[in-house]
Amino acid sequence: MDNKKMMKESGLSTEMIEHFGELAVAAIASQDVVKYNHEAVKAWRLLLAYVTDEMMVGFDRLSRLSERKNNDVDVCLKGT
Repeated sequence: MDNKKMMKESGLSTEMIEHFGELAVAAIASQDVVKYNHEAVKAWRLLLAYVTDEMMVGFDRLSRLSERKNNDVDVCLKGT
């Protein structure tokens, strides 16, 4: 199963994950406590970039594992 198909089945897309990151940054940056502290804004942006990147990496890993399982099943079926 490819990454796009897996994301579609889960209800997510690359664009949705990116949009989530953008919305989260906007929401956090709009908070008065954070808005006037540029270091805090930078830290939140870094954290959210990390989270969204890890979400994408997780889908890639899951996609590769799924492909391996499918290939293993195909090899087993051919051997019988």
